[in-house]
Amino acid sequence: MLNVVIPLEDHPVGKQVSAPVAVSQWSRGWQLFLESCTLAKPEIWPVPETVLTVSLDCSYDGGASYHTQQFVWAQGGGRMLNRDGREIPTRHIRFFAKPAPTHVRWTLEVRGKPMRTSGTVTIS
Repeated sequence: MLNVVIPLEDHPVGKQVSAPVAVSQWSRGWQLFLESCTLAKPEIWPVPETVLTVSLDCSYDGGASYHTQQFVWAQGGGRMLNRDGREIPTRHIRFFAKPAPTHVRWTLEVRGKPMRTSGTVTIS
């Protein structure tokens, strides 16, 4: 398993592309956990018009070429509540790839306004 920490910082409008990461032939999943806006932390990604798009590109040939935007997720900021009315402090995005890619890279694109958050990328 590989964990990559996204430090707490302000992420500007625009795209951030990760470096390619080699993954085990047994890898089947990729997860992103992002800190979300709560009453206790109102400065974390508070604006609904700030949209984060996450895309995962996969290579099946040792990193020579990539299938771009093989998996895509997009969502706006602000407080999120579950159906019981409790705050959701962490956004959890999960992608699965079968067969397992040899390499992955991801793009985080912030649109609207800058956002402040932290998180973790896990490849397992």
